[in-house]
Amino acid sequence: MDSNIDFCHMCGKKLPPETAFCPACGSNLKAPQTDRAPATTAKYDRTRLAAAVLIVYSLPLILFCFYMYLWAGTLAGMLFSDPEFYDLLVQFAPDVTEEGMISAIEMSAIAGMFSCALGIVTAALALARKAWLVTVIICTVFAISGIVTLIGLLVGLIALWLLYRSKESFAS
Repeated sequence: MDSNIDFCHMCGKKLPPETAFCPACGSNLKAPQTDRAPATTAKYDRTRLAAAVLIVYSLPLILFCFYMYLWAGTLAGMLFSDPEFYDLLVQFAPDVTEEGMISAIEMSAIAGMFSCALGIVTAALALARKAWLVTVIICTVFAISGIVTLIGLLVGLIALWLLYRSKESFAS
């Protein structure tokens, strides 16, 4: 094997020196490479990109949602103490109370944490590249639950497209 080859041409896994067969996918590394190798590496890169997009979106947002949940009472109190907000609230939703606002903030925060947790699980499954269908299903639920922020929906759809295009890089 050429000592310059550090990664498998089929699955993209890092290889130990002087390896004849890839320990991850079993590819014969001494056989001539076909035109399919760059496509497989690109699919592996798409999987990593999907995971990166999901993590970059989900980690900060899950922390923000946790903060919102912990401080829901303070946030609702700040909103209700603002005369302009209170006037708008009375005009458009006169039945909303401060306790109702606290509940709404808490429920939104819980929904956001659930959505972000799905994003993180999807990213972990994408990096493991073991169960493509399960990964895509969880990513779909993430995208649907992310519709609340619209950015979550967009991130979910981008991740779904990247995962769909990298199906062959998964073991199953």
